[in-house]
Amino acid sequence: IDFWKKKKKRIIFNTESEELSLEKIRLEALEKENLNCVWQFCMSRKFIKDNNIKFKKGIKVGEDVTFNLDMLSYKPRIYYLNKCLYWYSYNANSVMNNNSIKNIDNRLKDSTKVYIKNYEYAKKWNMDTLDNRKKISSKYYDLLSFEFNQLVNSRGTFKGKIALMKKYMNSRETIIARSGASIKDFILKDKLFIFYK
Repeated sequence: IDFWKKKKKRIIFNTESEELSLEKIRLEALEKENLNCVWQFCMSRKFIKDNNIKFKKGIKVGEDVTFNLDMLSYKPRIYYLNKCLYWYSYNANSVMNNNSIKNIDNRLKDSTKVYIKNYEYAKKWNMDTLDNRKKISSKYYDLLSFEFNQLVNSRGTFKGKIALMKKYMNSRETIIARSGASIKDFILKDKLFIFYK
C-alpha cells in the first residue's frame, strides 16, 4: 500500500495455486527481484532450524535476499498460493527512503554484496549459464541505476555525488557484472551512467 499514491497489487506468478518446480523458483530468484522478501514465504520452522538458515550478520539492506537464496539451496518443496495475504505499507520517510549520500552509500555497499552472491548461487545450483549471468548483471545494473537516480536528487554536494558514482562504477563488483554479459546488453544503462558521470 502506498499511502501517498494508490493501492497496488503485485502478482509474481501468473498462475493458479499449485506446486512450483524448484528450478522455476530459483530462476525467478536469479532473474528478477520478485522473491527478495522473506515475508513472501510461509516456511516450516523445522525446515529453517534443521538447515541452520540464518540472516547474515553485518547486512542491513538485502538480508532477505541471502536468506531466501540459502533457503532455496536446501531444495524445499514450494507451493504457490494465488491469494493476497500480506499488505506492505510503503513509507516515504523510512530509512530505506532517506536519500542522504551516506545512506545511499550504505545501501549500495550492502546491496552490492548481496547481488554479487547471485553469481555464487547460480554456480551452486548448476545454473551458471551466459544467459543467467546476463540477467544477474542486468539486475545489478538496475540497482545502480536506481540508486544513482536517488543520488542525483539527494542532498549533498555535486562533488560528493560524483565521487560516490565513480566509486561504484569502478568497483570490482561492477567489473564482474560487466564480464558477466556483453556490453551491448547494457548500452542504454551505460549511456545513463556516462551521462551522470
